[in-house]
Amino acid sequence: MKKMKNLKKAAVILLAIVILLFTACGKQVDPKFYQARIWYDEIPDSELKSGVIPQELPKDLKELAVKICKRVSEYYGIDGIEKKLPKIAMLDDATLRWLLGVSQDTDVFGIYVPADEAIYLSGAFSEANAPVLAHEYLHYLSNNGEVSGLKYNKSGRSFGRYFNEGITNYLTYRLFPDEKIICYEYETHFAEQLAICVGEEVLEKAYFNSDTSELREIINKALSKYYSPNNIFGIELDVFDLIVGQIEEYAISLAYSTDETSFNEALKMLDSLEEEIFFLGRSIGKTQQQKEALKSFMGQIESVVPKTHLQEILEEF
Repeated sequence: MKKMKNLKKAAVILLAIVILLFTACGKQVDPKFYQARIWYDEIPDSELKSGVIPQELPKDLKELAVKICKRVSEYYGIDGIEKKLPKIAMLDDATLRWLLGVSQDTDVFGIYVPADEAIYLSGAFSEANAPVLAHEYLHYLSNNGEVSGLKYNKSGRSFGRYFNEGITNYLTYRLFPDEKIICYEYETHFAEQLAICVGEEVLEKAYFNSDTSELREIINKALSKYYSPNNIFGIELDVFDLIVGQIEEYAISLAYSTDETSFNEALKMLDSLEEEIFFLGRSIGKTQQQKEALKSFMGQIESVVPKTHLQEILEEF
């Protein structure tokens, strides 16, 4: 009889432990840092040729350019390098800045101009900044004649300019891990987190086919229970659109921040995005890999981390 009571007692304790573990593992954590702000671009009527007059690359640099483009194509399994090679030429920095729409004190490296079917590089182009050409060449390869990479149009608006830059940078860094371009830092980190969640193959397929459908399906399925954007500014959005629009809002807010207050507003978008991508990772079982990626990123922006909630997000998940 005593043995039976002990067995019942042990069974009750075991059941309590199982319930406790189940509750802890399945605990619903609601978003803390969500920011319902997005940015998008208007769709231009048409792509106009730039009208610039570039300089031809010297023979040695032309050979270097072909070598770099071939390396990109071979790495990502893209055939027909001779047919796909665009015009590659040089422009002075002032003209490059004009094309990019940036101030005269901004460092410039290169740009892909779809209407010209050309990549224009700074006069400082050399093997040391090969990632610049690789980045612009990826833009060229992923352009389907209407949109480039993971940019897309919806409800008369253009989404994904900076989302696409982050993905392009991430794909560039896979070839040149030790020679990174210092730009689009968070957008590139977000792309890495997305690759951890969905897999490199899914991300590459979406990028080179300019097709967001599979990414959209994965993200909407995992995150719709946390986020319900409905419509913002009269645009019917799903969760995928919301996240892409938030990346744009972050990039624009950061670019136009003029004081600490506006800078901190941009960082709120960073917190919101990082929390969202962690919710995605948790639903797929990729949290540990995401944590390692976040720790690495926090090491790159060490001075800014105290102004964010990244450490809290790291601990929460």
